[in-house]
Amino acid sequence: MSIAVGIDLGTTNTVLSVVDGGVPHVIPLSSVDGLLPSVVSFVTPDEVLVGHDAKARRAIDPEHTIFSVKRILGRPWGSELVEEARSKVAFSLVDGPRQSVSVEVHGVTYGLPEISAFVLRHARAEAERILGDSVDRAVVTVPASFNDLQRGATKIACQLAGLDVLRILNEPTAAALAYGLALGTQERIAVFDLGGGTFDLTILDLASNVFEVVATAGDSMLGGDDLDRAIALRMASECSKSFRFDPRADVGMFSRLLLAAEEVKRRLTLDEETRVEIPGLVREPGAPPLSLGFSLSRTQLEQLAQPLLERTVRVCERALSTAQLTKKDIDRVILVGGSTRSPAVARRVAQFFEKEPYSSLDPDRVVALGAALQASSLDRSRNKRSSINKVSLRPIDPANRTASHSSDAAEASPRRPSTMPPPAPLSLVPSSDGDRPTARPPTSSIFSTSAAPVPSDRESPRLPSLIDFSELNLPEALPAPGTTSESEPFLGGRIPTPAWLPSLSLDALQRLQPADERLRMGGRLPLLVDVTPLGLAVETAGGYAQFLVAANTPIPCDRTMRFATGADNQTAVVVRVAQGDAPRFDGNTLLGEATLSGLRSASRGLVQVDVTFAIDVSGILHVSAKDVETGLETSAQIRLLATRDDDADLAQMAAKQEKLGAKGVS
Repeated sequence: MSIAVGIDLGTTNTVLSVVDGGVPHVIPLSSVDGLLPSVVSFVTPDEVLVGHDAKARRAIDPEHTIFSVKRILGRPWGSELVEEARSKVAFSLVDGPRQSVSVEVHGVTYGLPEISAFVLRHARAEAERILGDSVDRAVVTVPASFNDLQRGATKIACQLAGLDVLRILNEPTAAALAYGLALGTQERIAVFDLGGGTFDLTILDLASNVFEVVATAGDSMLGGDDLDRAIALRMASECSKSFRFDPRADVGMFSRLLLAAEEVKRRLTLDEETRVEIPGLVREPGAPPLSLGFSLSRTQLEQLAQPLLERTVRVCERALSTAQLTKKDIDRVILVGGSTRSPAVARRVAQFFEKEPYSSLDPDRVVALGAALQASSLDRSRNKRSSINKVSLRPIDPANRTASHSSDAAEASPRRPSTMPPPAPLSLVPSSDGDRPTARPPTSSIFSTSAAPVPSDRESPRLPSLIDFSELNLPEALPAPGTTSESEPFLGGRIPTPAWLPSLSLDALQRLQPADERLRMGGRLPLLVDVTPLGLAVETAGGYAQFLVAANTPIPCDRTMRFATGADNQTAVVVRVAQGDAPRFDGNTLLGEATLSGLRSASRGLVQVDVTFAIDVSGILHVSAKDVETGLETSAQIRLLATRDDDADLAQMAAKQEKLGAKGVS
């Protein structure tokens, strides 16, 4: 029997967790601290290291050691964020297929999803060794601010690692799921999630059986890496003063400074002052190697961190404004992410929200714990019925979505209904055979621009909605002690385990990190109502963005518009889609093009087409179209600009993974 796990694929570390007997455990993926560094080092073209061994090579082989790629995963080549990243890393980032970003090492190019897949493959192999069983299904988490490109790239990485993605879950939502079980209360919380590379502030209403995201905002280029760099720059300045040599000019030297800076930051979470020695940093011909001694106090560290903390405050203000809430409306602030261990972070959060933050669960592990709870729940529902279509699905009404799930949900705070402006005429382009989208679409429209699209008179097709576990006939709570005897012995004694909750062997349990009994699942998990963090737009006449889906719209959701063709004998169209919040289309992140084919041939304006944009529970976009008159329906998947997502590309990448994996990933 294979096992489903929760995965926190972090910028700095990757964490896996598994549920046993209704309680999540972290799987110790390394012998150092249980956390697996998200670092990949290519020793030779045929040998790759992952984890702590790879991290140690950052100082001696920075050109072939890849780290912190999560920030630019799914980003288009040439974007401002990618250019910034290129200026800060020693390894070579190059232009890949379909405007994607690739890494070139030893003359071989790897897409960024492939780099993440190396980490995931190693994590999966370690988990299987510890659990003694196959691991092939997972709920994987991403920052709430990730767009469709980044979510798609994450899913590709999981596929390359041999994992079936049950759901892509926002990291703050996963943490809230774990904390919600631990708290057992009804309240409005703010999840302050500051990791190694990204920051999110997510506001949720926790009710007895509904966890509803009210609003989310984030900065995907803000995290502990930025503080490491600030410390390393201070070290470089000290080196210049002492030796009249700037180590920033040497990628190897500066990589050593970055590693030392990370250690300084960690020490100052506990100590008021620390000192490190970096031996043999400066080497000049004919002279003995020179070592750098560097001291830093916590006060000095907090001065360096101040500009970064103020950026988090601006994100918090944006999230509160979107939710139309004040700081006093927040009952509790929860700290998530390794960077929140810094006393300066906790103090600034307390100052802004005017209440002490809460961090009773390990901030490095809580996201993976929540993901494991969700994985167990989804896996249980999948196994309970042979098909998801047999499970009672209840669509969410954006105006009153909580009431459609349970009477208990009525206790959650109501949301102001989303108001969308009337759609503007679209200017779309005919389909072509090119692999890349054109830089600018032709001015001629494939849809009529003489009138605005009219609302569809049919009910738009719905994606599978959130699962109502109340109809799965699951027990409301664990049975009383002594009522079941088939469970394995648990650490510290025997705990009865219902048949519908997986139970690991005692040997496997002894290899896991101890569980927190506050996170024990009852008969069903709360219903998660998440949102899409960014608006979804199509390009209209004049280069403007028409937003079909507004930011912070509950998901899953769909929007359908009806259009008339704007060219004679038009049988296929291309729809340009972007995410963001800018009024001009080019000011947003271009996701790609959806090619919709199979339309009947007719004169201009005679073919009416319903176009549906749907976002699933993982936040991934799907596009479909239907000829209103004939009923001919076609669907298309967005060809993501910053990922390589067709079968040939995936097969080629999977072959490279298998080749290197067979030689041993350690």
